Amino acid sequence: MNKLLSRRTKSMTAVALLALLAGGSTAAEYVPVKMDAKEVQKLQADRAAKLKVKVETKSPSGISLVLIPPAGESLRAPYWIGKYEVTQSEWKAVMGYNPSAHKKENKGQKELLEGLDTDLFPVETVSWFDCLEFCNKLSEKDGLKAYYELTEIERAKEEGKGQIRKARVKVLGGNGYSLPTYPQWAHACRAGAVTKYFWGDRDEDMKGYGWYDENSGMRPHAVGEKKPNAFGLYDTHGNVREWIWEMMSHEDTKIAHRTQAAGGSFQYKHQGCYVGAPRWHGAHDRLSFVGLRLARSIPTEEPKPADTPRAKPPAGVRTAYALMVQGAELEAIIKAAGIEKHTRTDLYFGTWHGLVGGTVEDIQERHRAPIAKGDVDVLLVATWSWFPQQEGWHKRVGLDSALAGLAELGLKNNPNFRVCWRSYLQPQTVRKGENTIPDFVATQKAQAAKTEALEKLVEAINKKHGKEVVNIVPHAEAGLKLVDLVAAGKFPGVTDPADLWMKEESFNMNVHLHLRTLSAYCDYVALYRASPVGLKPSFKGLTYKSKGGTEQSMDGVTAEQHAILQRIAWETVSNYRHSGVKGTKQ
Repeated sequence: MNKLLSRRTKSMTAVALLALLAGGSTAAEYVPVKMDAKEVQKLQADRAAKLKVKVETKSPSGISLVLIPPAGESLRAPYWIGKYEVTQSEWKAVMGYNPSAHKKENKGQKELLEGLDTDLFPVETVSWFDCLEFCNKLSEKDGLKAYYELTEIERAKEEGKGQIRKARVKVLGGNGYSLPTYPQWAHACRAGAVTKYFWGDRDEDMKGYGWYDENSGMRPHAVGEKKPNAFGLYDTHGNVREWIWEMMSHEDTKIAHRTQAAGGSFQYKHQGCYVGAPRWHGAHDRLSFVGLRLARSIPTEEPKPADTPRAKPPAGVRTAYALMVQGAELEAIIKAAGIEKHTRTDLYFGTWHGLVGGTVEDIQERHRAPIAKGDVDVLLVATWSWFPQQEGWHKRVGLDSALAGLAELGLKNNPNFRVCWRSYLQPQTVRKGENTIPDFVATQKAQAAKTEALEKLVEAINKKHGKEVVNIVPHAEAGLKLVDLVAAGKFPGVTDPADLWMKEESFNMNVHLHLRTLSAYCDYVALYRASPVGLKPSFKGLTYKSKGGTEQSMDGVTAEQHAILQRIAWETVSNYRHSGVKGTKQ
């Protein structure tokens, strides 16, 4: 599978999920791509040219923003980020007050700050909640959509400013201002470096790039006075730390509790200013050394799904569904695509244990008869867990396996026969008190190794027949991409990756409606080697039951969610070398 899987984000959501898994340490693992300054700046300029924007721009409110290009799987879209930390004057212009501890009018600060323009100092003594409210108010001021929704707000009236002490937080997404996620912040800070600091590993060089305990006088300084990194950002390793979008919540609620800040500060020593040194603080904490830097999404060069011109629908094929294929959703998608003469047969193969552990002869003859007669063009099969890397007692994982036997059986009377075999996303889990929660960090690592075993078997089967008889549908990779989007707050309507599964069966077989829909889109791409982008399937009346008996309606998938899931499915399957779709135009 894609080697970029190692760069997947472990970003938090509004629930304690990933934060608890990380045990309170850094909430995201960002593996940088090493580039020198010239390469970084060329990449930045090339992306700006593609998007027909400038590398540096100013918001309607006058805040300087710098374009940051994508960085592999964890950061698949370009984004804007603040050139400087938000200043005291910028904060006051939006919020109407200046909460900073380091301003001349504060008791004990006049002598220390005499003759200095503290309006240009970074704002600090702002809580994470305050920063979300600032993002929303600035978005409204600049005519943009608010990125967050804050409800059940409790304010600290006694502090005189009405700052938020407690709130329920929901990510709405859109084009408004936000706090950067940790991968966004780290990528922007590193600017192609793989060292402790963006300039290298030498602690003694920090005096030229950042304000820290040895050169700051134990106070913040005006933004932009030190040297920038290759992207053109200032003060990422010093001055004040910066709130980022990483959050854990109170148990059993979505009320924000603890969050993270990244970067160095004027009162930190060298080791507190490394790139990979985010720390946890209370979401309501107001610290005199923590401020913020803004982020904002940027339109990509890709056309919107609704604007994508659709090609003539492909010809229908005779399809057989086996085991864990969600046929109803897939049929609705095929109907929306206008594909004629598509036929469906449901084949009974017994249990998936028998299929992956035995041979094709272990399937009853009457159940494999349609394949043997040449009446099936594509066999679409899904098993619970990966194949062939299964439990140790499964032995037949080579050319004597059931998968190899099905390929040979189908080719006897149908030279166009092929098998589409799903990889499967089964979350690894850990115990947290009385609850079981998914560990997506462990899941992504397990995924890469297990899919590699399936790839080797598929390559051996296809080599034997001299053509692609077996394809893999990369459901697991697509599912992890959706997990990443939810964790980054970029999938509207879902704030917790765990909500992509139904809890009653401990995250095993019962995926929720969004993962079911994504699976169906992936199957469609593999089956018809066509893009689903822009399709408008009707799921009206489609329901499914979990193993525990809970009935769910598929009507809950919104048009916006369909568009995102279509894009994930198309990009994942069409770019995967074992899917048989790579190179196909949308």
